[in-house]
Amino acid sequence: AADTTATAADTTATAADTTATAADTTAAATTAAADTGGAHTAAVPPRPDNLLAVMYGSAPAGTAPVAVTHRSMRRLVTDRHRRQAGHITMLWHTPPTSDALALEVWVPLLNGGRVVVAEPGELDIDALAQARAAHDISTVWLPPALFSAIAATRPESLAGLRTVWTGGDHVPAAALRRIRTACPELTIITAHGPAETTLLAASHRLAAHEPAHPTGQVGPPADHTALYVLGPGLTPVPAGVTGELYVAGPGVARGYLGRPGHSAQRFVPCPFGPPGRLMYRTSDRMRWTTDGRLEYVGRTDTQADVRGLGVEPAEIEETLAEHTKLAQSVVAVRQDSSGQQRLVAYVVPAAGQTVSPQELRRFAAGRLPEPMVPALFTVIERLPVTAGGRVDRASLPEPEFDDATYRAPRNDTERILAAAFADVLELDRVGIDEDFFDLGGNSLRAIRLVGLIRSELNQEVSIRRLFAARTVTGLSDMWQDLAQSSRPTLRRRTKEGAVL
Repeated sequence: AADTTATAADTTATAADTTATAADTTAAATTAAADTGGAHTAAVPPRPDNLLAVMYGSAPAGTAPVAVTHRSMRRLVTDRHRRQAGHITMLWHTPPTSDALALEVWVPLLNGGRVVVAEPGELDIDALAQARAAHDISTVWLPPALFSAIAATRPESLAGLRTVWTGGDHVPAAALRRIRTACPELTIITAHGPAETTLLAASHRLAAHEPAHPTGQVGPPADHTALYVLGPGLTPVPAGVTGELYVAGPGVARGYLGRPGHSAQRFVPCPFGPPGRLMYRTSDRMRWTTDGRLEYVGRTDTQADVRGLGVEPAEIEETLAEHTKLAQSVVAVRQDSSGQQRLVAYVVPAAGQTVSPQELRRFAAGRLPEPMVPALFTVIERLPVTAGGRVDRASLPEPEFDDATYRAPRNDTERILAAAFADVLELDRVGIDEDFFDLGGNSLRAIRLVGLIRSELNQEVSIRRLFAARTVTGLSDMWQDLAQSSRPTLRRRTKEGAVL
């Protein structure tokens, strides 16, 4: 290990020292009764369902410790896809607390490979290139954040490697495509599965010279693993219908250590197997295609209702990943001071690049439906991550909505327009520079606003003009170009016909 190249024996010892083990896993030899003269009995061999390691869990479990058994780990390291990889040289660079430790250490060593221990410190593009050149690295695991950063800046730096593993979090299709273009001979394996399924429940293999596939493909399940896409009542959903992914098989962990209530929520009885079998509820929204492939749609804990429409942040993140100046992006829903749900995009520029919120807004508006364009773009240096290396959405900084720029109406026309905006949007007040659609406006509310303007000001404003103007100021500036309405004024009435 001192020479940074770990042999099977010394790396196994290092892993044993750094992986948390339980007393029932390594039952030490006990002292015999006094009448035996103090002799020691033989160590009790571990059983398949004994605790092997404690790992950090994934969202939504947060930092709940996951109890991984010998059986779960054996399923990972003996998977035929790992054995077929042959004698690899793997770079071990993740912390011992990461669930990637099993893939970086146990998989190569128990399949005839070699492990190289990386130099201390966080792995970056230059350190990866130096380690590959010095130790003939053939395989490396890259967290999605580092994978996307390399794809955005120097995708050619992965040339010379035989295989790159990534996953654990969603990997944008744009990142896969850029690395495939720069490194056509590289095999890219995208793993799907958290620590609760011992890292790997399914994997998608992009072989050398194979073109990158559309986003969302999960790949076939690991050996002895069953994947179920279920709806309400744990009922399987038909192809094309989105449901939640459940994972069953020996790779499923024992639960969360010391948290029986939380374990019961996420590790549920499996109705499709023998009695006592558990399956893990992933919170991943998936759907089967008509040809039997599994596609990732998003997360159950990120889907939101914005302006009365169901919005999937994963779709917006995929679009932003196409921007050549961005390394990473995460979209979340936050509440502004008026109580409205707003889309906020947190973006990390690629190394050496600068990008403005205005540029990103124009980019998104040209590729997304108007309700899916984030109301706020927040540029940050790096995204917060959990101990397991996944994006920690709960730790994203609070957005700073520009609520201090309220401007009052300047004349009677703007006063009536602002009151109509506030009425339709169900707000106390609306400034003349505030965007109707950013405040929660949609097509139905736009129709109602047009009707109010017609009744109050006797002016005809088309829906198209409203989408172009968007603010009270915008409508006021084009007021001279509007024609007086020839339609009868619509008035609100009670069921009995009385005018309100």
